[in-house]
Amino acid sequence: MKKYLLWNVKLNTLVLHQKVLSLVLMLFSILVFAEAKYVYHEVTTNFVNGVSGIQYRNNLIPNSSEATTISFKVENQFDTNQLRVYYTIDGSVPAGVFGVGTGTTMVVSGSYINTFAYGGSNIDVVSAIIPAQTPGTVVTYIVSAWHSGGGDEIFGNGPGSSCGCGSVTNNSTLATTFSYTVPAAYIWNGSVDTTWANPANWSPYGVPAATDNVIINVPGTNQLNIAASRTINNFTLNGNGTFSAASTGSLTINGDFNYGGSATATLDCESQFNIASSTSQPVPPLTYGNLNIMGGPRVLSPTGTIQICAEFIANSDPLVNTVTNSTVEYISNTPTVRELRNFTYNNLNFSGSGFFTIGFNSWPSVKVINVLGNFLQSAGTVYLGDHAWNTGVATLNIDGDMTVSGGFFNVNKVSTLTTYGGNGIVNLKGDLTVSALALFEATYIVRTLAESDINFVGTGDGSTAALTQTINIANQTTAAKITFNVNSGAYVRLINQDLALGTSSAFNVKTGGMFDFGFNGTTALNIVPVASQISQTFATQQASTLKITSPNGITNTANLGNVQTGAAGRTYHADATFYYIGKGDQASGNGLPNEGSAKKVIVELDQNSYVFQPNGVNRIISPGYLEIRAGIVLDNSTGGFDNVNASPLTSGDLIMSGGRYRLFKTGAQPGLTGVYNLTAGVVEFASSQAGSQNIRSESYQNIEVTGNNVGKTGNDITLKNNGTFTIKPGGVFKISSNAIVGPVGSQTVTVENNGTFETGDQHGFSGTSQTSIDVGIETINLQNGSTVGYSRGGNQVITNQIGIGQGADGNYYNLKISNSGIKTAPSKTVVKNITSVVDAAELLVPATGNIVLPNEFHALNGVQVDALATFRLANNANLFQDATASNTGNVIAERNVIFSAGRQQYNYLSSPVKNLNLKDIYKDGSGNAVTVPFVLYHNEATNKFYNSSGAYIAGRALAVKEATSTDFSGSPMKASFTGEPMNGSFNYTLVNSNTSDTNRGYNLIGNPYPSNLDLDAFYGANSTDLSPTFYFWDNKANTRTAQEGDLYGGQAYAQFNAATPPGTGSGTVATGDAGAGTKVPTRYVKIGQGFMARTLVASKTVAFTNAIRSAGLSVGFFGKNTVPFDRYWLKMKSPTNITSQIAIVYFAGGNNGYTKDDSQSLGGSDAIYSTVENEKISINGKDAFSNTDVVPLGSNHFSTGNYTIALDEEKNGIFANGQNIYLKDKHTGILTNLSEGEYQFTANEGENSGRFEIVYVPEIYLATNNTTENLIIYKDGSDFIIKAKSKKITEVEVYDSSGRMINKIKPNSTIVVINSEKLNNGIYILKVNQGGEITTKKVIK
Repeated sequence: MKKYLLWNVKLNTLVLHQKVLSLVLMLFSILVFAEAKYVYHEVTTNFVNGVSGIQYRNNLIPNSSEATTISFKVENQFDTNQLRVYYTIDGSVPAGVFGVGTGTTMVVSGSYINTFAYGGSNIDVVSAIIPAQTPGTVVTYIVSAWHSGGGDEIFGNGPGSSCGCGSVTNNSTLATTFSYTVPAAYIWNGSVDTTWANPANWSPYGVPAATDNVIINVPGTNQLNIAASRTINNFTLNGNGTFSAASTGSLTINGDFNYGGSATATLDCESQFNIASSTSQPVPPLTYGNLNIMGGPRVLSPTGTIQICAEFIANSDPLVNTVTNSTVEYISNTPTVRELRNFTYNNLNFSGSGFFTIGFNSWPSVKVINVLGNFLQSAGTVYLGDHAWNTGVATLNIDGDMTVSGGFFNVNKVSTLTTYGGNGIVNLKGDLTVSALALFEATYIVRTLAESDINFVGTGDGSTAALTQTINIANQTTAAKITFNVNSGAYVRLINQDLALGTSSAFNVKTGGMFDFGFNGTTALNIVPVASQISQTFATQQASTLKITSPNGITNTANLGNVQTGAAGRTYHADATFYYIGKGDQASGNGLPNEGSAKKVIVELDQNSYVFQPNGVNRIISPGYLEIRAGIVLDNSTGGFDNVNASPLTSGDLIMSGGRYRLFKTGAQPGLTGVYNLTAGVVEFASSQAGSQNIRSESYQNIEVTGNNVGKTGNDITLKNNGTFTIKPGGVFKISSNAIVGPVGSQTVTVENNGTFETGDQHGFSGTSQTSIDVGIETINLQNGSTVGYSRGGNQVITNQIGIGQGADGNYYNLKISNSGIKTAPSKTVVKNITSVVDAAELLVPATGNIVLPNEFHALNGVQVDALATFRLANNANLFQDATASNTGNVIAERNVIFSAGRQQYNYLSSPVKNLNLKDIYKDGSGNAVTVPFVLYHNEATNKFYNSSGAYIAGRALAVKEATSTDFSGSPMKASFTGEPMNGSFNYTLVNSNTSDTNRGYNLIGNPYPSNLDLDAFYGANSTDLSPTFYFWDNKANTRTAQEGDLYGGQAYAQFNAATPPGTGSGTVATGDAGAGTKVPTRYVKIGQGFMARTLVASKTVAFTNAIRSAGLSVGFFGKNTVPFDRYWLKMKSPTNITSQIAIVYFAGGNNGYTKDDSQSLGGSDAIYSTVENEKISINGKDAFSNTDVVPLGSNHFSTGNYTIALDEEKNGIFANGQNIYLKDKHTGILTNLSEGEYQFTANEGENSGRFEIVYVPEIYLATNNTTENLIIYKDGSDFIIKAKSKKITEVEVYDSSGRMINKIKPNSTIVVINSEKLNNGIYILKVNQGGEITTKKVIK
């Protein structure tokens, strides 16, 4: 509604300026006298001033159920807000004033709908609604507008009035009147007969005229039969109403056609049914003869089928008709040819046995039939191209499926015997199905200008049924003179049976089109000729795609492959895509163009086990490619893929997302040299030909080597993320200075059983950026049965940093050393099976110094050394093997022997190889034997040495004298033990001729293996009746040059006690010159080393097994501690610089009495010893440490003079963590803290047996410290360590000097660590509770 302003002016309270008052009065006048300038209406359905959707009258002849909307326009003089329509229904003229009707006049109010500007004024569009009226009512009306605030009521005029668009003021009788009549409604009852013209058949009684409405709700007593031409307004067919029409009958509906229920109609094939209204109308699902729906918008029934017997005439504009879900079916059974006009259908059916034509002679000559849904023909004959002249073209566009289940679909029919035929074209987006009972072909005679095309124009990729068009033509004798075209974007597949082409038919796959030959189960479908028919052709265009299913591919051979039309009529464009999808082994066929072209070949067989065999060499240039998705693609002498030349700019690409590319040809492979995009699948190198097959330098996802002559030259092989390189059984891969690299992500290299990886890289197999397998490769899996070969003609490093894969342990399985040069194996190399050295190659395990871990080589199952090859264990190198190892050929084990200047000393040696005479171990620089003056054996019964032949006895050691200085120069001398390496288990018998004599029972044995021997393990395996003390002759500790046995009075034996402590043992140096280089023995005995072992019984068999072999340090390294211990060494140095050493060892389970834990001192002219039960001890094993322990010491002195007692640098356990060691000289009363410095004293010649003792707490604290024997406290760095001997510590409290408790812990352990970093410097009291036993201790920080 329009708004207006109310001005309230209070003149009695405000004195206004005269001009202001005049303005207010003028505005007040406008409001009071506002009125319309004119009001206008007309009796049409035109839009009011072009305003869309607003008609002057919405219905010129409304039905009795319809209200009528009256619209008019108002041009305002000033403003209006009251809008009225006055009307009567009794035939009188309407009248009234300001909204009040006079007489029988009724009034309805209007409302504003829209406003627009026109000629400087605002024009309002107004609408009012007159209610629905009964049939036959005459409605007369006038319109008006005014303002409620005052002014005139303006009545509307219309066209033909004297004033045109003028106005009538305040006089309704002069207004233009308008009227309409509500049509009468006649309801069929059929009470008399079936005729329309009988008024008794209608209610009310009468005959419907052109402006009347007709309603049929029931069949009536007699069913209506329209036998003449009838015209009505509205027609309602409801309920179970029905009617019929004779061939002469015609019904024209000018108004609305209302349909509902299950109403039916039976109309003769020649009858006429016309829906003429310009407004939207439904087209019910009835059976019509001729149906004419020309006019306004039509809605074809979406629920039933509209059956047409004769002709269907409709507006061809698809926007005018709504056909969604509708079906139109042609049912004529007469020989009369029924013509289809241009129209857009939803579903189009033909079920009649008659004849139907689309491209007939009549107008228009160019026919287009659109089918938005499906096309179904079950009977009759349908002509598509049926025009006698070349200008006539009939096109059938089908968005859904086309099914011909019966009858004859004639794509082109000749209507006269001329050289011209009709032009018929089907554009199909769905499936084509033709049953075995149907015909589907063209019958034109001469093809001069005729067209008979079936174009597949859908869009899809074949991934789903909705994206696939299918061809299913069961009748194998039809399809003559038709051209099938697979257009761009379409994906078409054969199903169920072959496609048989009749005479002069063609099948074309056009640019962008995809054709799939398809399968029936697993049987490939083909395009074949109809028997005895000729001139069929098949062609593909550039950028088309064939999906090839035949096991024989596509060929140029008759009756072979997917295309079996005449061989001369087959054309395969060289720049097309050829997609092989066989359900078994498949060949490309000789139809695959082999000339250099941008062809694209895709292989995706149904299973990866199926094999694809190319025929001939198929050359691919850019942008063409070979793509493998599934299946095994062969590249061999029968056929394969290659480039025209090696230029990357013109060569074809290789793409793999699955499958396998199996390559047999030699040279650089794959043959394609373009861009590689390999995301999955396997490239297999399978050549076993005489010429080498080389892996092309590209980026691969997965590589497998199955051939035995596969190599790599040029640049590196790159593996992508998660990539693999696998050498399969029987495969041999050889690589020289290149590498397998994996710069991104993780990769795996696997050598499987009976596979061989041969590296010719000087840097070796793996582990660095310079090896054959780059350090970036995370996993290397050498499976059981695999072999890694080092085959360079020159020196190489054998690497042992092998990544561990699933089921692998990071070791070699078989190792093969070949060609020539030295192959050096540093650190630790493990070969689980056989190590073979062939040709003139040398396998070298390099030397190490004496105080580092030796290099180890584990040839677990055996070594095989050819006659011209060498396997060398350089100084200190160790060889380990399983007990079951089988060895052939010789190994050279070398030891550096440091000779004395006079070349007069002896060394205890034992051979690590079988059957070697120890006289043959020294060689000069030319490899010639160097004379060994004497080789002696030890006689236990006499404790003397005698000449020996040097013969080999496993486990026995001999004293071998140094070679003379005339035989060679320099030192050390290299002892070479050449022969089969000793391995496995054997026994050796020790004897004791007089068990009561402490100088008897000594046997000279040695390390029999080419690896270090673990004395701790040896003693552990043979401890019964075997002394745990072993003696090592140190020729640096004396100047005697004869092996004197009992006659030798010095102490030139270093000692090792394997039981003190268990699991580690302790050694002492031989007594001798402090600067002579004497060494402390450890549990590990080196290769070739001999030593004395003493049995405590008359005969003792000791077992040598591989279990006692170990690669530990042989000097200064004590291995893994199996029992916690605390240890230190004391040494005494004489005035002549002779040094004697003893060891004091505390460990749980030790014994403070004289037991096997103690090694007797060998005495000597200058010696220090500890005393246990009156025995002189050099290695003193004791129970767990207590700081109240006292160790008595004794000493021998060759002459009177100044001596020194000091600690050796090495200490263990508590003594390495701050526990002081005090030497008490009871002759002088001096207490010396040896932890802080040495003690010098003067001694007389002879023995001092009670002068010294070791204590651990100064005497001034022993009386005041309340520390039990079972508890010790010491400081380790910033920590206080509380250590109980056996009883657990349950609680510890820490107090400061003021008595305040500052910490409390409950460890329930035998060791407690208290961190003192947060404590201030000062005195603290520790209160230790051991299950109720309280100990206090004062500590200082």
